[in-house]
Amino acid sequence: MSSSLSGNTWQNISDAVVTDGQLRKQNINRNDAGTYRCTASNMIIPTAGQSQEGFSSRTFILKVLYKASVSSFTEVNHPTMHEVTVSENSSIRLQCEVDSYPGSRIRILKDGETQNSTENTSQISFTNSKVACDTAGIYSCVGFNEYNTEENKASKDLKLFVTCSPRLSSTEDFKSTITSSLDEVTRIKITVIAFPVPKYSDFVWFRWNGSTWETLTNDNTKIINTHGLESTLIFLRVKESDFQRYRVIVRNSVGQFQQEFFLERQAEPTKTEAKAVVNGGMVGGIVGGVVVIIFVVAVAVVCILRRSRFLQRKELERKEELRLGDHSSPVDLQNIQTGSKATTEYANVHTVLCYYVIQSTNKSNVICKHY
Repeated sequence: MSSSLSGNTWQNISDAVVTDGQLRKQNINRNDAGTYRCTASNMIIPTAGQSQEGFSSRTFILKVLYKASVSSFTEVNHPTMHEVTVSENSSIRLQCEVDSYPGSRIRILKDGETQNSTENTSQISFTNSKVACDTAGIYSCVGFNEYNTEENKASKDLKLFVTCSPRLSSTEDFKSTITSSLDEVTRIKITVIAFPVPKYSDFVWFRWNGSTWETLTNDNTKIINTHGLESTLIFLRVKESDFQRYRVIVRNSVGQFQQEFFLERQAEPTKTEAKAVVNGGMVGGIVGGVVVIIFVVAVAVVCILRRSRFLQRKELERKEELRLGDHSSPVDLQNIQTGSKATTEYANVHTVLCYYVIQSTNKSNVICKHY
């Protein structure tokens, strides 16, 4: 569409308003970016001679700033697929295109690990000339610029599968020798990588009986637990005859893999080690007993001190009362006779006072006052 007014023309403009030679456009989007040209023209008609037409034009470039978005992320040999299957030892090339202005920081990741990255650009690629079984995974292309930052970055995913026969996973901590004591629950586990994924029946466990390999199945002494790429042989209670060689064979449509294990009896501690354990226990018991004794003694000392302070306070209170109202007569403990009411009353008085005085003055002849 073109608009003109008073000989001024804006070329290749749509959805725009032109007034007095000025172009006005609302809701600018990324498609509006580009080069604009304004052309002015007029006609000169002289009083004599031929008329002449004049032209003049100027251009300007409109740049629209916007955040990044991933336009496409594909494997070049499978451009329309988001789940791609390739054969082991083949090559792949992943291509990612990002639309943004200004340019973006772009990365290609596999299972969260960066494989390739670039900055201030609109595309990136990643090539693997010889894929292996563990090349399979989820690949992602992420891009961002200053208008959407890394926190809300644009991304697209692609799932890559690699057909391969079963083999051990390089990420697992594999052990071929398993130790156990008698009567323990013990597990022998294997984790593989393979595609297609083996079925439950594709994991087969064997036990060496001394002359041949016998196939194992679930019974009341052992269980085979298989799920996905992992299978576990579980002994519910290890007995002497279980200490033997074992083998597992894993198959899929590409090939098969076998791995042997050995279940070994855990070594008993030597006499020196056992003695060290016993001595350690004895030392621990002695130390623990000493700590308990110290604690009991400390509690007893605290109780005695509190009792002493209590008796001292009571004596001072009683002395103060006697000082304020001394109307009793002295009584010699040696002359108190048992069996009388008076004796009981005096004895009750002396039970506390006499005990304290004896402990503090070391006297056996105490005079008590009745009030």
